[in-house]
Amino acid sequence: MPDAADPRDVNWASLNGKLRQESHGARFRLIGSRFVIVTARTPADREVAADPLMPQFQAEIARKAARLNEQLLRLKNPTGGLIDAARFLAIVVGQPAEAVADRIEILWGLYASLGAYMERNEETFSISRVLAPLDTTALRALRDLIAAAGQWIRAFPTGRRLDDAEQRWWSRSKLESATSLVRSTERKRLVGAGDAIIIHAALDAGNRDGEFATKARNWGAATTANLVIATVNHLAGSVEDRLEGAGPKSVAQAAITQQIENLLLQDEARLFELLSYLPGDVRDVLRQVLAGMAKSHYDDV
Repeated sequence: MPDAADPRDVNWASLNGKLRQESHGARFRLIGSRFVIVTARTPADREVAADPLMPQFQAEIARKAARLNEQLLRLKNPTGGLIDAARFLAIVVGQPAEAVADRIEILWGLYASLGAYMERNEETFSISRVLAPLDTTALRALRDLIAAAGQWIRAFPTGRRLDDAEQRWWSRSKLESATSLVRSTERKRLVGAGDAIIIHAALDAGNRDGEFATKARNWGAATTANLVIATVNHLAGSVEDRLEGAGPKSVAQAAITQQIENLLLQDEARLFELLSYLPGDVRDVLRQVLAGMAKSHYDDV
């Protein structure tokens, strides 16, 4: 007679498919040994990119992004998140039109982050030009890029959806937990360095009040939640495979599963702080399986 399934494994398997990634943030999938932001590949966005006039607009955005990056490089103490957002936006915009169309969710997040840094700088600039991180020339380059990029991104259906849709509102109190969780996934090499930098820029940009700051915060927090949910879903799927008699496909896959377990156990409080919006019954099951996992780790010591 086969052994009865461990109740902890059954609970894990019951989570599989119940945790859905947020539509307002960038979504993740495990590719190789890292969770990476998934490109949308939306036919409607690709159709817009195929418009004969769009390459001209894209080239103009690329020129404005390059101009901003040139201005930032000559400054002594620019904000790190601003440099990262400007650099990655220039990288994405410099790709072929079809590839750009697949990355509108990322572009929108970078655009929101840059807008938040613009708000922050303009507020400081109005009080003291000496204390403002950007001088007049750099601030003008940032304003020009934001004005042009906003119209261009809205030309894509995904851009309009992100701009117009009702978003889950994330309070600034969630930012510390979100930032800590992203850092933990970096240390455990569960997320790509570039994707982590983009999220950090949004979380940093969102740590203030303002229209763009709210957009950046909501996108950054939702994207972080999606990263965490992707790791939980992967672990739930691994448990389901084990219940069906299939083990890890490789030593590398077993190592990824172990790192996810370490992440969830070490950052449990921050995880529940960030995912407090989940239905109560889902949070209860997640607490049960983490408690069981912690007991299993303790028993193995």
